[in-house]
Amino acid sequence: MTSILRRLPPIAIILWLTQIICLIILWNYLPNQITSVLFALLIAVNGVLLYLHQFELPTLTSVALFLSVTHYGLSNSSISPLLASAIVFVGVTLAGLAGQSLRRQIDKDDWLTWFLIGLFTAQIAIFTQYWPISFFQKSALGTTIFYFIWQLWTVIDPPTEGGRQPLFGHFVFVALAVMVVITTIAWTTWPGLNSF
Repeated sequence: MTSILRRLPPIAIILWLTQIICLIILWNYLPNQITSVLFALLIAVNGVLLYLHQFELPTLTSVALFLSVTHYGLSNSSISPLLASAIVFVGVTLAGLAGQSLRRQIDKDDWLTWFLIGLFTAQIAIFTQYWPISFFQKSALGTTIFYFIWQLWTVIDPPTEGGRQPLFGHFVFVALAVMVVITTIAWTTWPGLNSF
């Protein structure tokens, strides 16, 4: 076990432990037991991916968990919207930079990129706070919008080592994810629709 931990960079261990802490905070408030088990399985898969120096899914999971914890704190009024915005901004920026550092050396462009993505995600998180939906639905919508912005940035400013990546599949996935999330939100919150 210690040889596995020695192979992982410290930043990957911190990213993974942060996901575990967020899941522990949310464990009793997830919609059902299946969701809890799926999140635990996702975090286990993220541990394997971080061991293999893959960062996309662990970064996306970290952002989803940061948004879930923040929206939960906002929904029970334990944190203010200003503090929540700062938590999301710092969490998204650091999670993105941590994931990026697993692949290559971080430069000034990476700092600017994740600063802007973190800022935009924080503003979206606060904007969705005023919608009359559950904290879990708010975080799902915020995560899909975060993913869209993240992939849009790779189109605007492609990585130098790999050139342009085919992103059509990502945008189709994001479009489908947004449609599913918004349909689920409308189905479960608008009166009359859930009686069908």
